[in-house]
Amino acid sequence: MLCPTHEISDTLANIAEGFGYYDHPQFAQHLRIAKASLNETHNHLKDGVDRRYWAESDIAPLLELANHAAGKCVRLEEYLSSTQAPKSWRKPKRAPST
Repeated sequence: MLCPTHEISDTLANIAEGFGYYDHPQFAQHLRIAKASLNETHNHLKDGVDRRYWAESDIAPLLELANHAAGKCVRLEEYLSSTQAPKSWRKPKRAPST
């Protein structure tokens, strides 16, 4: 039986990991990966319908939630791609070694 929990877990892990970099381009890249995991989740859910594991009506709320989350990832990625991380979040530059 299909169970897309791995992709859902990957989505959350990528968002958390990207945030931890405190760097907008890195965070945006991890959001793109998270969105790809959401697309995989969508695919697995639809495949489960095709294989008659569950009905379309069973997964409709999950698809709606996945689509909503994907949209939020896209909008946040667009914001991150057009801005810089706050200075207080940027990693301090290391002093040159003497």
